[in-house]
Amino acid sequence: MKIKKHRFKKDITVIFPTLNEGPQAKKTLEEIYEVLKEMGLTYEIIASNVPSVNDSFDHLLEFQKEDPNFTAINMIYKMPAGTGKSAQYMQGFIRAKGHYVFTIDSDGQDDPKDMPKFIEKLEEGYDLVMGHKQNRKDGKFYMFTSWGNNLLTKYITKLDIHDKNCGFKAMTNEVAKTMNLRSRWYRDIPVFADRLGFKVSEVPINNRLRPFGTSNFNFMNRLQGGVFDLFTVLFVTRMGETPMYTLGWTTAVIWILGFISFMIGMLADFGLKYEMTLIIIGLLAFVMGFFVY
Repeated sequence: MKIKKHRFKKDITVIFPTLNEGPQAKKTLEEIYEVLKEMGLTYEIIASNVPSVNDSFDHLLEFQKEDPNFTAINMIYKMPAGTGKSAQYMQGFIRAKGHYVFTIDSDGQDDPKDMPKFIEKLEEGYDLVMGHKQNRKDGKFYMFTSWGNNLLTKYITKLDIHDKNCGFKAMTNEVAKTMNLRSRWYRDIPVFADRLGFKVSEVPINNRLRPFGTSNFNFMNRLQGGVFDLFTVLFVTRMGETPMYTLGWTTAVIWILGFISFMIGMLADFGLKYEMTLIIIGLLAFVMGFFVY
């Protein structure tokens, strides 16, 4: 497989996060190596492991000993930066030397044989390509919450993709370097990219039954990361490099409304009950403004 000429040291960077996947991580990596060999492109693999019951770090170390293009990261030593998936992605994005940067989960549900599809789409001029799982093998509740979350995202952002949180995706190095993920913001990478002016697309990918373990997601982290963090990401991307403009004007409006309420309560003759209510609202608005600022 050939790609356009570029200035980077490698053709491809593969970011490979693991958590509670045990020996399945090794099997998925073996599949990735087979595809990389078939494509004939230069590569590097950056694998990060979060310590867990079914730990995978020993398997990652085996690959690192055999392949100079393989980097194994133990996230226990990256605690100040966090140990969630966003932190794992950021460890890869910071180090990435590839022209194109892939992320793929270690659970074996995504098929590495689909990697050429992503490259073909990137070669067309897109900056970020998301995977769109076909014939999903996840549970009904998982798929329902995923459908609802993606529908909400599409309605709010007008971003026309089916699965914003697909772990199998590819992007240009430029997109990877612009990411500044925190908390569970990894779910909204396409939202970030779209807001920053990058071209986002998707390709259909094969979805397989999970061969080992259970999903690391539950209702609460899907609610918090899927819905609450979406609004956080939208707020952050809209503020850009001048957050104090947004927060400052919001504070000013709250204080002005509070001042008006307070003065009406002090000067008007509505009766003690209504006057005290307006005065209290004014004082609360003043305090709230301080918290916003």
